[in-house]
Amino acid sequence: MLMKSMSTQWLGKGLLFLGVLCLGGTSVMADEVEDFFIQHNQKRYFDFPLDARSLALGGSNIATSNDLSSVFGNPAGLGWIDSCGLSATYSRDEISGDEFLQAPGFGNFSSVEEEFDVGTVRLALPIRAGGTLGLGWYGWDSEVDDSHNTDSERKVFQAGYGARLNDCLSIGYSFSYFDDEMDTACCGDYEMDDGYRHTFGLQMRPNSCMAVGLSGFFASGDPDSRMAILGPQSADRDSWGLELGYSWQVFERTLFTTSVDYTDYELDANIVNQQVRVNQNVDEGGESWGFHAGVEQRCCNWLVARAGYHYRDNEYDFNDAGPMASLSESADYHAVSTGLGFDIHKNLRLDYGVQYRFIGDDDITNTVTATFHF
Repeated sequence: MLMKSMSTQWLGKGLLFLGVLCLGGTSVMADEVEDFFIQHNQKRYFDFPLDARSLALGGSNIATSNDLSSVFGNPAGLGWIDSCGLSATYSRDEISGDEFLQAPGFGNFSSVEEEFDVGTVRLALPIRAGGTLGLGWYGWDSEVDDSHNTDSERKVFQAGYGARLNDCLSIGYSFSYFDDEMDTACCGDYEMDDGYRHTFGLQMRPNSCMAVGLSGFFASGDPDSRMAILGPQSADRDSWGLELGYSWQVFERTLFTTSVDYTDYELDANIVNQQVRVNQNVDEGGESWGFHAGVEQRCCNWLVARAGYHYRDNEYDFNDAGPMASLSESADYHAVSTGLGFDIHKNLRLDYGVQYRFIGDDDITNTVTATFHF
């Protein structure tokens, strides 16, 4: 009876560990594993991708932009768009670090990397009644070279509206629907097909050289997972954030942008399986602070050069009553970026941006955007 009780206890702990992996993301833990762990887990929440111009500026222009980036940025920027526009973006994103699993039947691993292929479409349509409608879609496929053969895909649909209240002030709102899936060899299937994000924005332009932007969002979803032994599991995933930005046209050809942001992440789950006496709460959450700065310089009529800086302070907590009693990690990093913009035609622009992050093993993002005005 004692052996049976101990066996059941260890089985319960092992199954709980697998349930945590599946609901929270592929959790990996070690001295430097936070480099990958935190970035990977944050991808399961409700953040948006950047276009090439914004990436090159370190993301510093999002709060104050009044172009197509406002579709997945500050929706108040849509209020300043007076003509129809369409943009298409392709991005290749890489995050990396170390992998380490500590549970019965698992060994030690290292040098894990996840690669994302991301596509984004943005559309702006001014309407006769006033204001501008912004529509967007983005999706990704990713693969992780970890011990679980993890892969994921995401589809997001976006609709927003921005309007000028007067010559100096605009407001906006956008709604986003998230469909997120992840498969792992050990944990089964994860899916969140009911993720929703609400974004509100405000922009002030007291003169032609200055802009101030403020945006905030809240988002939620109910991810589900299905495992061969534990069966169906569910959780609640929530996030909210704020961003404040400022831009200044320093000289006729020189633009300076800067912003700060804060994001809160939270996941609550209850791993249940009565046959092996598993019934434990899982509490996962984090806080992220960011500082961004960028400079854009028009070199000639057809060429624009950009450079940016991004500092990110990530704190992530993982509390589990099972095998992992408590985990609190951080993954702070500095990032530098640069890029070019080419005005091919009065109605066509091509932009390229690259960002290098001093975290993991040469984490890098390359992005190309084509923008059409009609």
